[in-house]
Amino acid sequence: MQAANSKSPRVLVLDPSVEARLVLCELLSRTGVATAGAESVGDALVKLKQSPVKVLVVDADAFDPAELAPIVEAAARRGAATVVAGTNRPAGEFGFVRKPYHYRELVHKIWTALEATENPGRAAA
Repeated sequence: MQAANSKSPRVLVLDPSVEARLVLCELLSRTGVATAGAESVGDALVKLKQSPVKVLVVDADAFDPAELAPIVEAAARRGAATVVAGTNRPAGEFGFVRKPYHYRELVHKIWTALEATENPGRAAA
């Protein structure tokens, strides 16, 4: 799902759950954030190459860490922050939201990451 505006997605949501992906993209869209969703790492890599993003949101519990490495590295090379949702805190991510999460907390963490990528001099929360 991409937001109604014609801007490139600022947030890429990687989650194999169609429902979770659509809900998060819709919530972000309502706050003015252009989004794209991906159900697999391969799909996310294609979308990342097509249109750069500011933040990558990953459901870490749905993927093997080795499987996630290429997309997290590709996003970082392009200057994107990564927000991870999961039960175990991985090393090296921008922000972590423990599952089960409340969407409000996740959206706040994504906005914090967006602000940090758009204003690199500011400290990230």
